[in-house]
Amino acid sequence: MRQQIQQKTCVLPHTMGEDAGARRLQSSASGSRPAPAHRGWCARVTLVLTRGALVAGVLCSTLCVPGNTKADDKPSVLVLRITGLPDPILRGAQGTLKPAAEILSTEEYESAAQAQATRPDSRFALKEIATRQGADIILVLGMRGRRVLRATYRDGRSAGRVRQVDFRLRGTTLPRNVRLKLLNELGQTMRKIQAAEAQAPDDDGSEDEPVDDEELEAEDDLVSDEEVGSNFALRVGVGAGFGSRSISIPSVTGPVRLATNLFPAARVVLRADYVSSGRRKFSFGVHGSFFTSLGLQSEEQRPDNTTRTVGSRSQSLQTGAHVQFRAGKSDRAPRLELGSGMGLRTFGTRQELTVPNSNLLAPYVRTGVIFNLGSSALTIGIVPEFALLTNVGGELEALGVGNLGFTAGGHFFVSYQVLSWLDLDFTYRESHGFISTNVDGNYHDIERFGIVSASYVF
Repeated sequence: MRQQIQQKTCVLPHTMGEDAGARRLQSSASGSRPAPAHRGWCARVTLVLTRGALVAGVLCSTLCVPGNTKADDKPSVLVLRITGLPDPILRGAQGTLKPAAEILSTEEYESAAQAQATRPDSRFALKEIATRQGADIILVLGMRGRRVLRATYRDGRSAGRVRQVDFRLRGTTLPRNVRLKLLNELGQTMRKIQAAEAQAPDDDGSEDEPVDDEELEAEDDLVSDEEVGSNFALRVGVGAGFGSRSISIPSVTGPVRLATNLFPAARVVLRADYVSSGRRKFSFGVHGSFFTSLGLQSEEQRPDNTTRTVGSRSQSLQTGAHVQFRAGKSDRAPRLELGSGMGLRTFGTRQELTVPNSNLLAPYVRTGVIFNLGSSALTIGIVPEFALLTNVGGELEALGVGNLGFTAGGHFFVSYQVLSWLDLDFTYRESHGFISTNVDGNYHDIERFGIVSASYVF
């Protein structure tokens, strides 16, 4: 019986072309259901094909995507940024290189640096952390001033500088020619690294040592020490906003008050700075600002409860010099500013009032703190100011207002860098003046200005 089944199993492949109806008739005549020998043959064929497909898949995956090989032979690139680099430039550079390279996570690197209590743009982070991220190339991006982007390509294992190129920008968007240059420099850097490895192979299997401090000190593109050298910057700003002015003068019959509603105002500012070279952390320069009212109407309230509204003008002029000290080497580190100069605050009307015209002349001193919000384009400054009034004008003196007094106040500003050469600023200024009089009470003068301005940086 077993021999007959084996014979049928061997013969069936050769008789598969027989008519199916004849086989069914033969089965019916025998009175028993034949063994499905053809199913065993098909199962064997299917099993062989399945095993072959699995083996082929494993071989293909092993040959095509080995565990330690990057897809498409792309080099891995870690992009580092020096403090002050705008985020759009970082993202633009990463997006430019992505089709030609495997971009490692900048955020993970910065987190690793912070975990070791060091700044991501420090020398220690470059030598000890960046070189251990598995990158073929380390690309360091930093701004030289506000208009020039410096790209430094370094060997990912030793942090040694391979290539360096500067790009002149007009904003925070990378133009097409800069993108093409970044890609071209990436290819040349990789070829140079591969050529160096071919000429001097690492036969003993030891890892490359990171560059030492002396080698880093000798380079002019040091991380966290990206200095342009001495340069002169000129800022011209024009803006518009609102203002208010109020004056109170005591008298024998009662105080005389002059007040204004919010009025349109304009401002012009001029500032020139000289930034020192090397690692010195200070800069100095001169500044001037002028505030003026536009179409101001003032209402005088007299002791007999009568009022009078006339056209007037409120103005404030300041000129002086300043020096800034940076808390770090980066140009976006917090800064302390000290300044002094001469200020003139005037108020005049077209018609004669009980409150006379005033010209308050006062030398002033100011000190302020200016800081940036991380790597963003926002800058915030708080600048208190104190002035000693030395001249109030003859008309106020005739009313018994003394020659000496003081003002206290200052200004607060928020600046946003729209382009490398254009800033948008909001400045709020408030100052209170107090002068003694020959009656009970003080002459009190308050000025306020809130201005939105655009500043062009040469």
